Amino acid sequence: MENTMSMQEMQAEYNKKQETIQRVREMFPDVAFPDVEEQLIAHYSRGDDISNATIMSGRKLLIGKFPGYDEEHEYGIISNRYQVVTHEETVANMVDTLENHPEFGQPVIHPRILNYGAKMRIVVDFPEAPTIDVTNNDPVTVRISGQNSYDLMWEYSVGVEGFCMVCSNGLMGWASLEKYNNRHNSGLPIDRSEQIISGALNAFSEQTEIWKLWANTKLGLTDFTEVISGLPFGTRHTEQIMELPQTQKKTTLRALGEKGKATLWDVNLSATQFLTHEVESEAVKIDKGREVSKYLHQIAKAV
Repeated sequence: MENTMSMQEMQAEYNKKQETIQRVREMFPDVAFPDVEEQLIAHYSRGDDISNATIMSGRKLLIGKFPGYDEEHEYGIISNRYQVVTHEETVANMVDTLENHPEFGQPVIHPRILNYGAKMRIVVDFPEAPTIDVTNNDPVTVRISGQNSYDLMWEYSVGVEGFCMVCSNGLMGWASLEKYNNRHNSGLPIDRSEQIISGALNAFSEQTEIWKLWANTKLGLTDFTEVISGLPFGTRHTEQIMELPQTQKKTTLRALGEKGKATLWDVNLSATQFLTHEVESEAVKIDKGREVSKYLHQIAKAV
């Protein structure tokens, strides 16, 4: 049965969304959030005479425009089932959830707008949170990340991640702990993300045992070769990953593998170090980082 709303309910929902947008923009005045709107799509049988136009049924164009600028950015064509979850709603969802978790200290929230507003990446760090050692030289701490998009390229998602130091200047690489994602279909339950964040934060210390297993999972030469060949990179980038010096061990992943001393954790460190230092596109870092984490989790279950 199709879910219908009265005009009064629709107006109340619209007002709530606008209040959220305003609240988040006031919290982050230096972040340029785009205004988004849906436009009808018209086909013209001849010329540009509006009398010859036919409105496309069931489809609309989603566009964005930054306040103070006239230029419009076309994000994509959406269906009537598509629910626009704004970047601001994603941020507000995190802010409201974190109020229930003072045990990790004061959070530092970093929203970042990408691709002319088409995508947003949000990262939440906890400078006061305790760290847990995966190995003697790899302290891990908690981080929350989320992403949202208007161009249909990224699903709405939030997740809790464990971060380990992979180089001396403090840049970090991640291994996914728990994540919720969903396509922007009608009825998208963004409140579900609050449950995921709360549950994963509460279980963070227990979940680090996963990464400790990675650190204790040594790969023989044959297994090492197979694991490396399955990484989501091309040949050239895989070679770069193999040759990157690991800061903690003063050696390379290739050298560790040839000696039969490489672990799944070493593979993760080298791959995330490559993404951190060698890849410029923030979107590629995010997508490839998730692919690496998902792949290594699958390998860990198989060995």
